[in-house]
Amino acid sequence: MQAYSQDLRERVLRALDRGDSPTEIARRFEVGRVWVREAIPATGATLRYLPPYSPDFNPIEKLFAKLKALLRKAAMRTTKTLWKQVGHLLNCFSTNECTNYFASSGYVCT
Repeated sequence: MQAYSQDLRERVLRALDRGDSPTEIARRFEVGRVWVREAIPATGATLRYLPPYSPDFNPIEKLFAKLKALLRKAAMRTTKTLWKQVGHLLNCFSTNECTNYFASSGYVCT
């Protein structure tokens, strides 16, 4: 039984090294997530939990908010004119503006 346990542990650690998530590993090897979480420090890694989803930390949400406001203002009423307007409006977003969306969301811009 101990040999099986050691083999299982080694396979889980290899999966962690590949970057698989603890939940994926727990499902694949039919072990508890707690067991996987306890195995993570053995790889030299640390487990970090993501914060709850927030549109404030997602740069695309900021762009979409502005795009939706511009589309409402344009008041296009047919699908064809709406898509044409979307294409036109997307060209209005400068590279600098998009970079600022990432920066204000906490991403490091290089």
